[in-house]
Amino acid sequence: PLWLVMLVLPYVFVLNSNPGLLEAWTHYAGESGHSGFDWRGLGAATTVGIALMTQMGEQADYLRFMPEPKPGVRGERWRW
Repeated sequence: PLWLVMLVLPYVFVLNSNPGLLEAWTHYAGESGHSGFDWRGLGAATTVGIALMTQMGEQADYLRFMPEPKPGVRGERWRW
């Protein structure tokens, strides 16, 4: 429960200090000033998304080689 509060609290603080921010963000047309679909923006976002997915897969593969936890020894996995 504490982590959920810590996850939501910054958004509550920012929206409380500037109530019109959410509306301004949803109506933002970008630096070029025109709204609409942009293929280059989709390509850039897809590139970043795919790079992050492969990084998550790499970390899951790394965790496969971690030693099994030993009974009675707490915190050993966090040292190496």
